[in-house]
Amino acid sequence: MDLFGGRAIGLDSPNLAFAPDAAPLSMVWLDPARLSRECLVGAVLAAQPQFTIHGFESLEECLRANEDSPDLVVCYSHAEENVDIKLVEAVHATYPGARVVVLSDAVTLAPAVVRDILSLGVAGFILTRRTGLQMMVSAISLVYSGGTFVPRDFLFMDGQPAVAAAPPKAADGRLTQREHAVLDLIRLGKPNKVVADELGMSASTVKVHVRNIMQKMGVANRTQVALRADEFPRPDQ
Repeated sequence: MDLFGGRAIGLDSPNLAFAPDAAPLSMVWLDPARLSRECLVGAVLAAQPQFTIHGFESLEECLRANEDSPDLVVCYSHAEENVDIKLVEAVHATYPGARVVVLSDAVTLAPAVVRDILSLGVAGFILTRRTGLQMMVSAISLVYSGGTFVPRDFLFMDGQPAVAAAPPKAADGRLTQREHAVLDLIRLGKPNKVVADELGMSASTVKVHVRNIMQKMGVANRTQVALRADEFPRPDQ
């Protein structure tokens, strides 16, 4: 039953059906652990041979491979008490049109953390300690078809459905809040590494923001970005 205005919500239920006829999709699988990356990619391909999956140790390695934009990105977090938010932000900045699924080895995770993850546009959050292969593949197929998969105990947080929110996008070529934060530091002549440290981003995320800023401004270098900075009002202005 559709409870949330047309968006399907997948629960960690033993009745979640395996989808042998899932639509073909192109997927990037990010997992720093080689063994789990190779095993899971192989297992998913065996279950859904029509999928195309490229596995990488990191987003940086993926970018070096110059892969085309995927339909879906899986981010595997092996931490037991948190999830790498910076990686999720970087994935969205790099592939704004892709659906994102997070696999988490977390033992204890506060609902507020899950809310933060979903607010970044993540459409699937899978706890590996209680999710089998069949359910994981079905969840990925559900997410790709436009649905949202969340563990049952995180489905409602503070009385609200935990539905993934779309990442913020600026209309009409305007810069986003995050891009403006990067722009402010570029205008001060700060290099990407310093920008990343001050804004709590990864270096790869900063590079993507700088590239997007230059594209929106129609310029070719950072000097021109700084000179035209005042021409772009903030999203709230």
